[in-house]
Amino acid sequence: NSLLEGLVYGCAAGTAAAQNAVGASRRKAKISAKLADANHLAARINIQDVENSLRSLLWRQVGIQREARALAEAEERIDFWSSYVMDRQFDSPGGWQVQNMLLIAKVLTFSARMRTESRGAHHRSDFPDRDDLNWNRHLIIKRE
Repeated sequence: NSLLEGLVYGCAAGTAAAQNAVGASRRKAKISAKLADANHLAARINIQDVENSLRSLLWRQVGIQREARALAEAEERIDFWSSYVMDRQFDSPGGWQVQNMLLIAKVLTFSARMRTESRGAHHRSDFPDRDDLNWNRHLIIKRE
């Protein structure tokens, strides 16, 4: 089920990105980052430790059995790790992988916290019932 969702949403995201890119060459974009100041700390970040901790956190607090307090705590912990990792430049795929994992973990945890119902294999102990009236539809979030 998750693999199929990944394929379907990956295709939809790719199609949307391609459509948005059509006019992108005409738009001027300002891109800036403060990477130089923080890069000297990248060597002191134990990427393997962050990855292992993130996997453990997601399994314990964002897994099949969920509840609001644990999801909020997980999101805070992900934000904390992200504050150390996301603005770094890494010389190895391991660092990039952890950055991607943190991004996906943030989206997944936020989405799980916003869905106040139990559906499919995921059970919210604080919202044990399905809520077809409010949640039986596709959700699209647009950031302006």
